[in-house]
Amino acid sequence: MTTFGQRLRAAREARGWTQEFVGLELDVTKASVSKWERDAAEPRLRHLGLLAALFTRTIDFLVVGERPDAYRVAEEGAAYGRASEARAANANEILLLSIFRALPPPRQRALLDLFAATDQAKS
Repeated sequence: MTTFGQRLRAAREARGWTQEFVGLELDVTKASVSKWERDAAEPRLRHLGLLAALFTRTIDFLVVGERPDAYRVAEEGAAYGRASEARAANANEILLLSIFRALPPPRQRALLDLFAATDQAKS
């Protein structure tokens, strides 16, 4: 089984990116990325969300190493509608939900407002 650092390094190298490039994208130092890849340190939660978005992977995949489609995200409660609508249908939806949940509440609200405005413009 691979470690988080090994999965991160493999994802970075598959894209031909340097540690410095990844660091600049996440606003951290090259040394931080190096420590993560060597499993000498762990990124903060907000950096995990950014890494997942940058590499188009789920946080679960980066942390656990499972197949991204092995997870189903479901929420309970009326705010999320029927159970079938509350479940992510694919890895892209899981990724979007992971990124959304990592955002601070004001940015979540702004994103929801943007989607609402887009829906109204289509009508």
